[in-house]
Amino acid sequence: MIKINLHKIKFIAIRVVIIGCIVFTYAFVSISHQNTTCKNITVKFLNKNENCFLNEKMILELVETKNDSLKTSKIKNLNVYDLEQTLNSNPYIEKSNVFVKINGDIVIETLQKNPIARVYSSNGDNYYIDSTSTVLFPNDNYTPRVMIVSGNLYEPYTHRNFTTIKEIKLNPTANRISMLDDVYEMSMHIQNDSTLKKIIHQIYIDLNNDLILYPAIGSHKIIFGSIENMAEKFLNLKLFYTQGLNKTDNWQTYSVINLKFKNQIVCNKKESI
Repeated sequence: MIKINLHKIKFIAIRVVIIGCIVFTYAFVSISHQNTTCKNITVKFLNKNENCFLNEKMILELVETKNDSLKTSKIKNLNVYDLEQTLNSNPYIEKSNVFVKINGDIVIETLQKNPIARVYSSNGDNYYIDSTSTVLFPNDNYTPRVMIVSGNLYEPYTHRNFTTIKEIKLNPTANRISMLDDVYEMSMHIQNDSTLKKIIHQIYIDLNNDLILYPAIGSHKIIFGSIENMAEKFLNLKLFYTQGLNKTDNWQTYSVINLKFKNQIVCNKKESI
């Protein structure tokens, strides 16, 4: 004789009913959500300082190129992936994220490119280098305060702004001609060092392709030479500033600080007037 466990059957039945209700509710909510008309659009900037090349109006204009009016569109007619691709194709945007809330609100998040230096090329071009080694051309909306690079720089490769500096470095012909890879590596080193970032404000490239640095304090120049042994040279410079000039308060004493020689710093004093 087969025994029937009524408690077990009752338990299973309750679970089936609960699951059915959940599925029905989810389906109802999902259909209702898909038919919801978009209401508000919120643009969020993920950059820490929020000083961005593109403002809220520009972001909305970018996404409106794919949709005549997001605020009158139904959720089911939106292609979130397509909107993200449109935003990511903009040269000033590093990445974006678009999502829709249950009430129909659209949220657009953008992380914009982080410029680390502005280059004034000898052929008349000027542009930014960002932290991903991308060349960015100026934008009237935003002029970031970054390090200036100038001097013996003729860079025809920057006309192709889809070419990154890392790609230029891997190209034997471009690498032989270009100084941008050296400038990028030095700029990143300075950007990532809180002390150097405050001190060094300009890089100049002379006719011998030596890198010359100009600090924010004092009236001297720093002959750096090539980027060979860059970390060691910068360490020596910081030690000289913190343990030398700071202790003697002689920021105006020297005209030249030369770091080209290994394991030593050669300084030229200003001539007496």
